Amino acid sequence: MWKWVLAILTAIVAVSLRVVIGMGEKKVVVIGGGLAGLTAARRLYDSGYDVVVLEARDHVGGRVWTNTDWGVTIDVGATFIHGVENNPLTSLAAHYNLPIIKADYSKMKVYSPSGSPISPASLSAAKAIYRDLRAKVMANRDRLYKDIPLQTAFQRAWDSIDVTVAPDEEEALSWHFFWEIVQDQIASLDDLSTIEFDASFAYQGHDYILKDGMGSLITALSQDLNIKVGCKVVEVVTSGAVMTAVCEDGKSFSATQMVVALPLGVMQKGSVKFIPQLPTWKRRSVHRLGCSAALKMALKFDKVFWDNDVQFIGKLGRTNRTVYGGGNHIEFINMNYFKPGSKVLVLEVDVDHAVVMGLEYNHTQRVEAVMDHLRDIYGKDIPMPVDVKTANFVNDPLVGCGFSYWPPLASGDDNLEAARSTNSHRMHFIGEYTTPHFYGNLHGAIAEGDRAARDILTSTLFEAFKDLFTPSSKSVHKKRFSPMWCPSPCQLN
Repeated sequence: MWKWVLAILTAIVAVSLRVVIGMGEKKVVVIGGGLAGLTAARRLYDSGYDVVVLEARDHVGGRVWTNTDWGVTIDVGATFIHGVENNPLTSLAAHYNLPIIKADYSKMKVYSPSGSPISPASLSAAKAIYRDLRAKVMANRDRLYKDIPLQTAFQRAWDSIDVTVAPDEEEALSWHFFWEIVQDQIASLDDLSTIEFDASFAYQGHDYILKDGMGSLITALSQDLNIKVGCKVVEVVTSGAVMTAVCEDGKSFSATQMVVALPLGVMQKGSVKFIPQLPTWKRRSVHRLGCSAALKMALKFDKVFWDNDVQFIGKLGRTNRTVYGGGNHIEFINMNYFKPGSKVLVLEVDVDHAVVMGLEYNHTQRVEAVMDHLRDIYGKDIPMPVDVKTANFVNDPLVGCGFSYWPPLASGDDNLEAARSTNSHRMHFIGEYTTPHFYGNLHGAIAEGDRAARDILTSTLFEAFKDLFTPSSKSVHKKRFSPMWCPSPCQLN
């Protein structure tokens, strides 16, 4: 009996030692140095794993890009902590002692297409109409026998009520749809699922930004990691338990655990060739998800000429405007409020407007289009920016698009299938698009990176136990501790 006890105790000690020292023979290749990939790599590295991160750009961060050229940190890419309470992004900021600044959406001014302010009364009246319409859509959608575009559902709700909307209220209503849905989902109502569009979870509390930019978190997560920048993976070859990532320059990296942290747009375009091909169920789910068009710009001026007592400035577009938030609308973030003296405006355009600006306009045309909005509000004599930075997610081949959303007939099941591992749980897929709960958000990317790391840690621990109790002539440990459940005449040696 004591031999059995000794065998069990020795096995536990051996496994514990292997985990503590990092499972020396265990190596992980992470493809993609965005927030999801870095989160997974950080946790695995801190657990003692041999981790290599392959990043196509000359820097890590993915859709996080903090510009430092102007003597102040300005986020041109992803910016906000959405919901500060219990948010893993907040926890990481606290862990690395990164200060945060509160965003207050009540400090906002909204302007009409001509540049005149939309009154608070009009905004309030339009918001009441918006809420009534939304409540009707929510009540009716449970009776749908088939998913339909969200705009169709709102139009049906609109047709069922008797309401007269004044022209200024119609403009304000367009802004509410833009702000509440189009900006939130980064998709037009015509592209969104009625049944699923709002099914993701949201953290409570105010939104915040990192005082030193999201790049400060990227820097903290990257500390001491083995990162190969400029290594654009073009092929992933699986041979049994071993997976090999091949970069464009011919370099290759192999491991028995791999984390694929590529953006949804890259996965949809097939920019990386998987050999053998990924399963049909995964490819279908990846393609059922929507991938938004988004573009951000940061404009540096030599003086502040805009409303400096607000944090946000909304401007309705002159063209293609619809009551459901369509049109060339723009939201400006007054970075000079958050960072006095910066003299910077950051703006985001989405959906069709982003497609036009990202694909059809050159840099000069984009700047002029933005300045036309500002001239509508502040006059024709305002100065031109002294410098402009652009994050064009529309035509960036290393991103492919902005963030994920649910179009009609898509659901959280597609996120889960996109996340599901392959190759006997050795190839893991992560990103903001692999979570049905927090898709389209930085905290979703963090949660998914953490999930993949936990899966690898768990599977490695299981493999360690399995190795110890599986007979093999190649391992002293395996030979000493043969399976306790083997039938007679199997015996312990």
